[in-house]
Amino acid sequence: MPTGYQTRFLRLTVNGRAWLIKTAAFLLLLASDCPWAAVELEAMTVSADEAEPGTPAGERRHGTNLGEALGTEPGIANQSFGPGVGRPVMRGQGGNRVRLLENGLGTGDLSALSPDHAVTLEPSLAERIDVLRGPSTLEYGSGLVGGVANVRDGRIPENLPGSVLNAAVRYRFDSTRDGHTGTLRMDARLDPFVLHLDGLRSSSGDLRTGRGVLDHTGGDRRSGSAGLSWIGEQGFIGAAVNQLDNTYGVPGFEPVPIDIALPQPRYDLRAGWFDPVAGVEL
Repeated sequence: MPTGYQTRFLRLTVNGRAWLIKTAAFLLLLASDCPWAAVELEAMTVSADEAEPGTPAGERRHGTNLGEALGTEPGIANQSFGPGVGRPVMRGQGGNRVRLLENGLGTGDLSALSPDHAVTLEPSLAERIDVLRGPSTLEYGSGLVGGVANVRDGRIPENLPGSVLNAAVRYRFDSTRDGHTGTLRMDARLDPFVLHLDGLRSSSGDLRTGRGVLDHTGGDRRSGSAGLSWIGEQGFIGAAVNQLDNTYGVPGFEPVPIDIALPQPRYDLRAGWFDPVAGVEL
């Protein structure tokens, strides 16, 4: 059985006002074994359902943006400026105290400077989302007291897939704002190459709340990527291109409506060496 400690209280009354007697009694109380006692704790088993292999991380968390995808995790909240914008807040910190990465590199957007700027990451297409807090964030810079969120999308394959063709098509509907989101993801094995294709199309109207319709909260997002990797026994090298076009409304500025158009082309080149020093694990 696991062991723990239980606090016990011992009341000691000293008659008189002599400070020497009170001090001696206090030191005797600290030196004794009375205040703390070891106890046996009941064993607790924690279990969870394993996610289906190949299911994108954003689909498992049902998030249309990164803030919604991570907002249900312990210690993380969603900093939202309407449905079109969502940025994670970690440990109560936001802005430049939280760094968002895509495959280990910066996103290149302005979401850390202004809350009405959207993040250019698509959690619906992510393979995995790593959340780092504490000393491990020093690898990505100083001052990140909130944490780091690294979205891995697999646009540049690093390993040969088990089958010749892996493909998935998903659709999601949001009744609160007539939102439609469709995603397509495909990996084709062409030894020794691997071709990756993915795409997303999402559109939504104004958000309906209990007090009526929140005007100017609709949006339209389109994203497409293509990547190709050469994978050998000792390493890989690959490149990918991505185009994002995001248009969304910013509420709260009536009667003059504000729309933000966020286009971003992105080009990535990555290579890896599996075993740079033979016999030495790095």
